[in-house]
This record gives sequence, C-alpha cells and structure tokens, in this order.
Amino acid sequence: MIDAPRQSLTKAAFYFNKHDEIDAEDNEPPLSSVFTNFIEVSSNLKRLELYCRQGSESLQKEAEIIETFVKANNWDIETWFEIKTGKQR
Repeated sequence: MIDAPRQSLTKAAFYFNKHDEIDAEDNEPPLSSVFTNFIEVSSNLKRLELYCRQGSESLQKEAEIIETFVKANNWDIETWFEIKTGKQR
C-alpha cells in the first residue's frame, strides 16, 4: 500500500464502494495485514477510517482484527469503521 513512511500523515481514510468475499485462491494478503503494515510505518497516525457501502462479513472480521491490533499495541490511534452488509433500509 505504501512504499515509504509518511512521517507527517496523521489521518488516513479509505472508502470502498463494494467489497466481496475474498477467494483463498487469489493469493491476496488479508486487508488487516495491509492495514497493520500501513499503521506500523505511519508513526504519527492518529486517526484511521474505513467505510464500505457494500461490505462483507469477512471485511467486518478484518476490521475487528485491525482494531484488536491497535489496542494490543496500546497505540493512540482513533479508529472508525463502518461496513454495511446485506440490505439496509
């Protein structure tokens, strides 16, 4: 996702229109792995947002992994995740 650390980056927001279930045969790294690597190289990051209009249960689980990772490392990063799944009224 990011080749070089961004020392002045304090907020990152990612917005997706749609996220489908990931097929294990795609060899794609889990989103939680990509985000945790991103957090580790962004030393001044204070807020992380993730919004998905049409998400999946796997994306919700990935968001939970990211939140657990941030809390486990006791980092002062505010997280906001909104992932809509199924039919919304």
